[in-house]
Amino acid sequence: MVSIAQTGEPKSFVCDPLSSLTDCIRTGTGTYSIFAPQPLKFALNNNGTPILPLLTTKRVFTKAVIAELLWFVAGSTSSLSLSDAGVKIWDGNGSREDFEKAYGNQEHLGLFIRKLIGLDRESAKQAFGGYLSQKSLTANQIRFIDQIIDYLTQNGVMDAGLLYEAPFTDFSVRGLDGVFDDEAASGIVGILDGIRDTAVA
Repeated sequence: MVSIAQTGEPKSFVCDPLSSLTDCIRTGTGTYSIFAPQPLKFALNNNGTPILPLLTTKRVFTKAVIAELLWFVAGSTSSLSLSDAGVKIWDGNGSREDFEKAYGNQEHLGLFIRKLIGLDRESAKQAFGGYLSQKSLTANQIRFIDQIIDYLTQNGVMDAGLLYEAPFTDFSVRGLDGVFDDEAASGIVGILDGIRDTAVA
């Protein structure tokens, strides 16, 4: 546990859980056993002085840890304040220019994240629940919608134009229009637009 005193020097307040053990050697190897140990508890202040709990076996650049923590808590998105404070860990990869250089100009953060992580499979199935529960669907139509759900699970959103390309043209050379009538096809496009709109919102 590290406390930042007014001098800025870190202090350690560590309690050794083994110090209160009695001998419980059962195998003769010198191994101690702790059955159902108490969970570790950390105070967040010491007589009014704030403490930052930090459990590690490595040396820590305390100034950088505190500056970065305060940066996160403040909700800052520019690493310039960290760099000015001498914390250089985000230099070279923390600016909007660097982000756009790597990923292009992303108009909507939600849409970008959805494309990165995909859409939850159950959410995709739920979006198409009305179509999947219809008794009049053919096997091809069910497989077509399953293919859409697979795509959404992997990619998060889907442009309706992809429904006229492979692998969707494997069901019909006309893609969506060859598998569904106009009303059902419009409904599917509407669902895809709705999924995209929720990612943008």
